[in-house]
Amino acid sequence: MNRAPHRPRSMRTAILAVALWWLSAGAAGAQTHEFTGRVESVTASQLVVGNRMGDELTFQRSSRTRVRGEKREWKALEPADQVTVHWSFDDNPRQARRVVVLPR
Repeated sequence: MNRAPHRPRSMRTAILAVALWWLSAGAAGAQTHEFTGRVESVTASQLVVGNRMGDELTFQRSSRTRVRGEKREWKALEPADQVTVHWSFDDNPRQARRVVVLPR
């Protein structure tokens, strides 16, 4: 009976550690984040949201952008709407993946 060559335990541990590192690095690259605030301005292609801390972020609309919550369409968004925008650090410029319109 032919058996696979025996690998020392330290070699298996090293291979497992590299595999886990590689998988976690890939997952970290696709991390999504949320930004909650008030719509400052909106156009057909971008959304500017400001929060209570004075931070202001601009998000680009893409073909993958979805609007959920109190409104269901990008064209229904208007200044003063409270929103949570989901986006990824991988996007440059920053793309709105999902916009959730919160109740007023």
